[in-house]
Amino acid sequence: MPATTPAQAGPALEAPRASPQHFSALFRRVTGATPSAYRASRSGATAQSSQAKR
Repeated sequence: MPATTPAQAGPALEAPRASPQHFSALFRRVTGATPSAYRASRSGATAQSSQAKR
């Protein structure tokens, strides 16, 4: 039986793609905040620090 290359393998053997919910759960586990909350806190910190430099 000949070896199967990844291009011939088909969708059943492809690596699974993570869903946005999966990413969000992993992100929350690492940072303790949702991606949206993390971005909001970072953008708020950046805006405050740039105002403090003036």
